[in-house]
Amino acid sequence: MSESNQCAKCVLDITEKQCAVVDAKKYHVACFVCGGCAKPLAGQKFHKKENGVYCEECNLEKFAPNCAGCAKKIVGKHLVVEEKRWHNECFVCFYCTTAFNKDGFIFVLYH
Repeated sequence: MSESNQCAKCVLDITEKQCAVVDAKKYHVACFVCGGCAKPLAGQKFHKKENGVYCEECNLEKFAPNCAGCAKKIVGKHLVVEEKRWHNECFVCFYCTTAFNKDGFIFVLYH
């Protein structure tokens, strides 16, 4: 078999009719697994990173930023202020807890 029929992970020939193909690299279905938890990814949503592919859960756990306010993972829209990431609802005044982010605008409070 040609090199193009080798699995990019285990380097063995792919003889099955089905295989996973990512960036022109072929994988045995059994070899195409999450780099974090080893969950099978064939037919599933996955995230490609420099060092492998990850399922939704592992991608969130390993790569999503933590909020500077509550320390929980941030998914979706958020604020970046002075190189820190915040959930919109966590970016509040330290003294009175009034939200700085109202209707997409950031305003300044004077105490």
